[in-house]
Amino acid sequence: MEFRKAYPDVPIGHDACGIIAIAEKAGKPTHANVQRVIESLYSMAHRAGLIRGEGDGTGIQTDLPRELWAGYLEEAGFDGNLANNPRFFVGHLFIPKSSAERVQELMDLIRVEGSRRGIKLLLERRGEINSSVLGPVGKRTEPLFFQVAGLSTDGDGPLWELGLVLEERFPVHVVSLSTSAVVYKVRGSAEILKRYYPELSRAEYKSAITLGHNRYSTNTMSTFEAVQPFGLLGHNGEINTIERLRREGRFLGIPLTNGSDSQDLNRVLEGLLYRYALSLPEALDIVFPPILGEIKNYSPALQDLYMALRQRF
Repeated sequence: MEFRKAYPDVPIGHDACGIIAIAEKAGKPTHANVQRVIESLYSMAHRAGLIRGEGDGTGIQTDLPRELWAGYLEEAGFDGNLANNPRFFVGHLFIPKSSAERVQELMDLIRVEGSRRGIKLLLERRGEINSSVLGPVGKRTEPLFFQVAGLSTDGDGPLWELGLVLEERFPVHVVSLSTSAVVYKVRGSAEILKRYYPELSRAEYKSAITLGHNRYSTNTMSTFEAVQPFGLLGHNGEINTIERLRREGRFLGIPLTNGSDSQDLNRVLEGLLYRYALSLPEALDIVFPPILGEIKNYSPALQDLYMALRQRF
């Protein structure tokens, strides 16, 4: 492990999720960016839970791989340049295998509800996966993986609202639905992620920033749906004020997930962004306000640094 070689004296914990993000300073998408994050998740296997010898879950969030989707569009008879349109979106959906016969019903729902929100569905496809790499528990809970793509006139806000409608009316988990990012996640350990989703190994799969997450859950069941990252974030740790967060989310009219702490945190943040038009820093400042009692315990120099960083943020 390169980190351990470079920093032999830095203690490494074993009691929380593993999170990593790598960004290209030049802002240019590369395939190596994605691969480095996946390899880093291998090195953080100690920051992941195991259930019956199978990983608690691992996943990555990347930029929308436009070069990859240009190819998919061309294969389907569309202009590949549509993938570079800033309104082009990609969605990843998990559907229970028990609902396999209703997939067309879901696609029809996307078309009808999407058109009401300025969303045009162009392409639907069964996502490529390799089920053979899953363990026995993962195979029992494995969902169907579908990908959709199209154009959203007004960006991500309507897509988020569409995702809420889909989850309310159909047994589907919206893994990601965005004009800027996609999420891949699997119930298992980090080393199977790339093998489970073969397109992650394709040279045209490129990203300028990639977020990786190894799950270590202590208070919720291990399922495909609960694995991180979610549509907006990858989160480490339980929230000891989660019930307060959920109460305030309901008060704001933001539908919660009935899932983990992190799922509801993600949902509240998305609601503040898309329903209340807050910026990401404003939304985070509301959800994670400064704890003045803790700041007072800092040295004067650290207090000044903290406030300077927060003001810049």
